Amino acid sequence: MASSKPFPAQGFFKKNLLPFLLVLLVPVFSLAFFRDAEKRMDAAVLQSIERSLQEVSDMPKDEKELQLDFFRRTPVSKIMAASEAHL
Repeated sequence: MASSKPFPAQGFFKKNLLPFLLVLLVPVFSLAFFRDAEKRMDAAVLQSIERSLQEVSDMPKDEKELQLDFFRRTPVSKIMAASEAHL
């Protein structure tokens, strides 16, 4: 009789499944990191814009409110990534 070798499960995992999982895991981790970093940067820039607008004394209060509303609704990362002049 022919001797049948048992299926090498550990070798199959190391050679096929582990690289496949790593190929998927690296982009998922990168995307999560990028989104978190972008969110933190948007928050820091918004805080800076809010501070700057509060310090401006020659701008009417209505204009300040419009500017603040725009920057609160539109993240700075979206503004920087936009190819159009109008958002």
